[in-house]
Amino acid sequence: MKLLSKILLLICLVSSASFAGEQKAKFDVELLKNGEKISTTTLIGAFEQSNTLEVDGKFKVTMEAGKLEGTKSLVSAQVYFFDGNKMVKEYSSSMVADLSLTPSFQIDSKKSPFRIEIKPRSVK
Repeated sequence: MKLLSKILLLICLVSSASFAGEQKAKFDVELLKNGEKISTTTLIGAFEQSNTLEVDGKFKVTMEAGKLEGTKSLVSAQVYFFDGNKMVKEYSSSMVADLSLTPSFQIDSKKSPFRIEIKPRSVK
């Protein structure tokens, strides 16, 4: 799992190079199992663009930050957990968040020992 997180982070950092100089949406995604942090991944992309993180056989997270207005943006997150060989949506939420502060989505799976924390931010 740690190797996967490092590979995903590298891909995100390389792909974000084209955004140099402009504000970007950043999502820190932490995976906890039985209260212990087992992985952290950072996704960086454009505002008004969907970002997806998927860990095979475990879960998928889709996140988006709407147009940045000052320091605020409408952010949304959907979390799917794998149940057998299909994905089941367990969580969907949105909020207007001040991305200069520390907003987060915190999701406890009903069918697994996992907890996912999604922390949207704005970065240059």
